[in-house]
Amino acid sequence: MARQNPTAWSDQARFILNGQPQIGHLFFSFHAFLNPLWLSLVVGWLDFLVSANEMARNLELGASSFCHILS
Repeated sequence: MARQNPTAWSDQARFILNGQPQIGHLFFSFHAFLNPLWLSLVVGWLDFLVSANEMARNLELGASSFCHILS
């Protein structure tokens, strides 16, 4: 009995479902990027960067005012 190539079967199924071999892959990759979990992780990371920047700015202002008081 001949072995079947799973890659050939998946490519054939993708072509039948979508009309072109690569459209389905790009479609699902794009929607995986728009997944709410990924969006929440990206927004959370950006929020962390903004708050860290504000915290560093506040520490710098506090240190400069403290040095000004000492002098």
